[in-house]
Amino acid sequence: MVPIRHETVSNERLHALASYLSDLTVEGCETVVLDASPPDVFAHNQRVLRWVSRHVAVSLPAMEMRLAARMASCEKIIVAAEDMRYGADEIRSMTLLLEIHEVVRPQESIEADRWWSGIDAAGILVERGMENTPRRTATIGCRRTALRGFRGLLALPAGSAPVGPELAAAAETFVATDVFVRRLTPDWRSWAGSRAALAAGDLDHPFRAAAFLAVIPAGLLFALSGGLTLAALYAALAGSIVTAVAAFGRGRAARIFPLWLCFLAPLWVAERSLSIYVALLRSVAGGAVVPATPATTDSGPDRRAVSS
Repeated sequence: MVPIRHETVSNERLHALASYLSDLTVEGCETVVLDASPPDVFAHNQRVLRWVSRHVAVSLPAMEMRLAARMASCEKIIVAAEDMRYGADEIRSMTLLLEIHEVVRPQESIEADRWWSGIDAAGILVERGMENTPRRTATIGCRRTALRGFRGLLALPAGSAPVGPELAAAAETFVATDVFVRRLTPDWRSWAGSRAALAAGDLDHPFRAAAFLAVIPAGLLFALSGGLTLAALYAALAGSIVTAVAAFGRGRAARIFPLWLCFLAPLWVAERSLSIYVALLRSVAGGAVVPATPATTDSGPDRRAVSS
């Protein structure tokens, strides 16, 4: 299943999505698009997507994981964001894992074809080095029977925050650290606009938030007390530690992430340290900073349903 929010999807992006869904259909997948766009945008989307998927109009309150369970005709469901791209190998791996697990959370990979996507890829390595599990994921696989018992827990938030934590708390969950699903590189405007929303998710984790909030004040404190030399030493030491953490996280993912990405890890920490202050200020000012949401993909033993 592929959710589309209240937004106008460019023709280029829409046709790329249609081509991707067509490829999934050839692979034997049942594809469903849940479209919450306004009527005029929905009609435009339908002219392209109806040939390659089940294109269904929904309202935002109905954008739930349980909707995937109701609409899919198969037992195995993959939920994926519109910008996630499953290949045949990844679908096969998810299908096999869902034979023995209720919920499967794969990893994301990002092609570092732009400097900002390189920073995001480095962030994935840092998170793997710290936790070895994805905190946010724009895709998740589950069995339909595992969803039927859930009520209001599984509403998909607007943005790119994951459904994974809610499912993980209520169902047997397997983190597939060796299954990587490619995420498309966003354009610059989308990337920059999502920084505060993604950082807002860290505010729910006190120790993580405190670490990011301390980075800039610590640098200023060293600069004021010991001058630029001490501040430079602090930056070099902190950068070396973060790079080492990213290199550790790269470990079993070396075939996906080139080594040079580890050296961008300090830039990811610097970006997140700035963004979390923006998120905090918006939160204090009462502004809504809503993390982004993954889409939905469904897989079944014979026919597999994919959602984004």
